[in-house]
Amino acid sequence: KSIDVKAKYTSGIITPDVYSVDVTWGKMEFTYSAAGTREWNSATHTYIDKTSASWNADGNDVTVVNHSNKDVNVNFAYASDSGYNGINGDFDTSSKTLNAGEEGNPGSADKVTAKLNLSGTLSNTVAEFTKVGSITISLS
Repeated sequence: KSIDVKAKYTSGIITPDVYSVDVTWGKMEFTYSAAGTREWNSATHTYIDKTSASWNADGNDVTVVNHSNKDVNVNFAYASDSGYNGINGDFDTSSKTLNAGEEGNPGSADKVTAKLNLSGTLSNTVAEFTKVGSITISLS
């Protein structure tokens, strides 16, 4: 006589959540430049403003790479410092969900690069790089 032999697998292995992200910052140095001419109107004693101004960035990117075994939500935010409320900052990507890492393939880790752009005006009395705001990266 023969009898069937049966088997099953029961896992007692616990896989804890591991969160690991790399954050790489650019220089975050911005120059506010004005150019053009201001022409004097002698009849009205006023200037005719023919100028324009723009922000130029040196290293305005932040990169976040997810090496976790769980998805990670990334949020980017800018806040002006006191005295610089006229300067606004916006990221081209305000948030993104990064997928969990692929087992055995760290080179394929999901990542996001967000670029900060400033708007508003900066006083011509600020001749040296000065802290005008801060960036917060939130992970959840």
